[in-house]
Amino acid sequence: MTKFTKISATALFALFLTACDKPANKPAETAAPEKTPAAATQEKAAAPATEAAKPATEAAKPAAADEMAQGKADLEKVLAWDSQNQGQMVKLQQELQAKAASGDPKQIEEAVKGFTAYIDDTIKSLDSLDIKNAQVVDFRTLAKDVLGLSRDVMVDSLKIASNPQDADLQKGLQTKVQDLMQKSQNLLNSQNELKTKFGIK
Repeated sequence: MTKFTKISATALFALFLTACDKPANKPAETAAPEKTPAAATQEKAAAPATEAAKPATEAAKPAAADEMAQGKADLEKVLAWDSQNQGQMVKLQQELQAKAASGDPKQIEEAVKGFTAYIDDTIKSLDSLDIKNAQVVDFRTLAKDVLGLSRDVMVDSLKIASNPQDADLQKGLQTKVQDLMQKSQNLLNSQNELKTKFGIK
């Protein structure tokens, strides 16, 4: 999602092909043995069981359709939430960068506090969405991770600007940036896969 990640990437789709087993050659037909009364009774008893299995199979079809509809509705809910919040996120990032460029430690500290509080509220807002589909729940969890890492990377970057000689802080930031890039890519891939699965353009 554009709010969660600014990394452009090509979605990778894996194609899983299932091979159909070819039916074996039928053996030559042999004369069927004469059925005993006991065998005939067993066949009659088995027939209702076979018929009873058919409604269960038919019932599974509406359940799968309901799951797809729920997944689509849940994903659309998250995408709508993203669109509603994106403008404020961009504005806040610009303000933070402007205050960081000022070099005033007090302004920078205030900006960091404001940005951190906003991200925390944004994560809570995303978490409050009523999502039922398991795949969309996983997608939302990944989105929250990306938001949290974005916050941490921004805060650590400003700390390094104030203390560029801190090697440990620089190393920690590098690790977080790599983690953020990987999770952002995973998020983008997941979004594309879910949009394709649920038929959302």
